[in-house]
Amino acid sequence: MFSTDWFAELVFFPLLFIMTWGWFLLPLGAALGWLMPQLFRGRGARWAFPRGAVLGLAISPFLASFVALFDLISLLLEGNQIGGWEVHLSRFTGIFLEFIPGIIPFCVVGVAIWAVRLGKKSNLESVV
Repeated sequence: MFSTDWFAELVFFPLLFIMTWGWFLLPLGAALGWLMPQLFRGRGARWAFPRGAVLGLAISPFLASFVALFDLISLLLEGNQIGGWEVHLSRFTGIFLEFIPGIIPFCVVGVAIWAVRLGKKSNLESVV
């Protein structure tokens, strides 16, 4: 029997995350947009791809942590304050572990492709 759970975990949930947390992604994108041209411009695809993938891997736990944190804050603001810190930490960890497998591929591939595109541009193109 065909299951659509993989589609929800690999495509739908990360896209829902991106649409929901766009207010946070835009400043992060601006920071990457400032940093990445300085790191990757004129370096070449072979140099840029693995380093871009590592940078994408580095920011994915940061994004998953924000998802978990803001989900936990929304629960607390709704009055769902049952349990102590252990319960909240467990909830945070559960949300983080739920989202991180879906966020990692998008971040790694997206940032690596962006790095390669920047790596193909020469330093002269940035001046003109």
